[in-house]
Amino acid sequence: MPEEQIGIVPNGIDLSEYADLPPKGLFKKKFNIDRDKKVILYLGRIHKTKGNNIIVKPFIDIVKKLDNVKIVIIDPDEGYLKEIKALIKKTRWRKIF
Repeated sequence: MPEEQIGIVPNGIDLSEYADLPPKGLFKKKFNIDRDKKVILYLGRIHKTKGNNIIVKPFIDIVKKLDNVKIVIIDPDEGYLKEIKALIKKTRWRKIF
């Protein structure tokens, strides 16, 4: 391929800002998650407009199929967490809490 057709796209973040990270395993230890568990992280507002209700069923399906998975939802509740919890309970899948 001709060199003039090659473009380099730099990282969208400055990786040097993440050079000094906490020790591996600290998050799981802090939140009492078994070391052998895999973590699926949802990071976003808990709000009706974010479509959080759409991810509930796939999350439950994943937890049912894979025993070594923990779903972690982080970020502020903007008045929708109660509805999400009710939706989870409606599926009769209490293990997620």
